[in-house]
Amino acid sequence: SRIGKSKGAAWKEVDRLPLQQLANEPEHITAPTFLELAASYMAREVPRLAYTTQYLSRHNLDDYLIPQWGKRVAVDIAPLEVESWLKGLNHNGLANPTTAKLRGIMLQVYKHAQRLGLISRGDEANPLKFVRASAKSSYRAILITPTQAFAILELLPEMERTLALLSAATGLRISESLGLQWSDVDFVNQKITVRRTWLQGRIGEPKTEASAAPVPMHPILGE
Repeated sequence: SRIGKSKGAAWKEVDRLPLQQLANEPEHITAPTFLELAASYMAREVPRLAYTTQYLSRHNLDDYLIPQWGKRVAVDIAPLEVESWLKGLNHNGLANPTTAKLRGIMLQVYKHAQRLGLISRGDEANPLKFVRASAKSSYRAILITPTQAFAILELLPEMERTLALLSAATGLRISESLGLQWSDVDFVNQKITVRRTWLQGRIGEPKTEASAAPVPMHPILGE
């Protein structure tokens, strides 16, 4: 029974380190690093995302994940290592939603690699399945009086003031507000139609179908 257990453990290790795959592909002499998995993810998956999501994914990979984990063999990274690192980022001022997003992107990198067979498809090869990261925000809204709100608006230049009022009265995203043209504003029927976004000097499509639905425009806002 001891031999049987040892044999079972050995095959489990073969699966964890994709040794069978590496044996069949002589050009791969070592298990892939996280950098190699991330490079494949950025080349194949990131271009399929919305433009804003592409930017955030590359930013988080280039500025956080690859500098920290890039040189490590991907399947050797332990869940508790990642948890400890994320908690350290929290202590250094990064908010919970941000570190939770880092975990999410790292998880997608591993899932992509498993889908392509770059690493084993077993749970043991994906440490992020066992990593905990709170997404609870510590943000607390600050309540101000109407008098204070108008005082703030009066301090803004006319263009910024108009943009602030538009966002407050319609709930449009900043990229949607910046993407508006006069033809999108229906003064007769008092509505605004979102047909495009503007972000980082680039025109794009609305984020979702719901985003493209007409937005009611109050007569005062129309004026």
